[in-house]
Amino acid sequence: MSVVPKILDINKFNTVTISTIFEYVNKYANINGDCNDCYNKTLCNILSGSKSGVQFNKAMKKLGGNSINVKDYTTIINKLKSPNKHIGINSYCDIIILSDDTLSQTHNNIVTTQHVRMINSNIVNSITDLYTIQQQFDFINCQVKILVIGESSNAIIQSIKYLLELYPNIVISYHIDLYNINNENNNYNIIYYVPSCDDVCAIESDMNEIEKIANVNTFIMYRLSENNQILNKSTRSLYPKQLQNDLYVRMSLIYVCLFNLLDNTYDTLEYNYLNQLQSEIHHW
Repeated sequence: MSVVPKILDINKFNTVTISTIFEYVNKYANINGDCNDCYNKTLCNILSGSKSGVQFNKAMKKLGGNSINVKDYTTIINKLKSPNKHIGINSYCDIIILSDDTLSQTHNNIVTTQHVRMINSNIVNSITDLYTIQQQFDFINCQVKILVIGESSNAIIQSIKYLLELYPNIVISYHIDLYNINNENNNYNIIYYVPSCDDVCAIESDMNEIEKIANVNTFIMYRLSENNQILNKSTRSLYPKQLQNDLYVRMSLIYVCLFNLLDNTYDTLEYNYLNQLQSEIHHW
């Protein structure tokens, strides 16, 4: 019987889900070199050529697995179509990496004979940023004040907002207009900024304004697009740590999805205990 692939849904995350992901982020960050946790597993990357796609391939390689790269979902359909017009993609890969642009079309057009997992690459940024915040502050036990600057319709803002609001100790203030923020009683622990455009001059101007808003103990986080590699040289900027953590978050997401360590976080809910058992084999 054919079933639709399972797509990891960040809107079904809870604190237990995040703790599981972070457990494996810590594990891979502490490993000196590659491992074989995903040996004989194959990742299908629909982000071929993008920087995010390159990072996922690198993550899969460090996990001891393989990657195949395709340009879009139609490439999969054309290459993997079987005589009965069903796509037996499970014969070619175990997990699929895609983006919002290909999500709906891929999900509706791929038919599988087992539960192939899917990861929307757009969730990586917000998970990476939450992990980076956790490195600086124990928000489980202590209050942390965060100023989030960006348009509410932005997908990254929506994702990080959802994750931050899972934790009662995180106090969040939201502002769209960076230049109309009241600086009085400014005691934010973190300022989190998502620019509304890729204009270099505008972003640099915004960065200078954020430096004025931040006090001496405030950390600054920038979530920039793939097309923008502006680096703020401020010692308070956590951007270098965000970049460093990115790879380990991808490794963790691949592993926990492949071996079903995140129950009830998919758009289809069926737990496969065989995969969980397979995940334990790596420790035998």
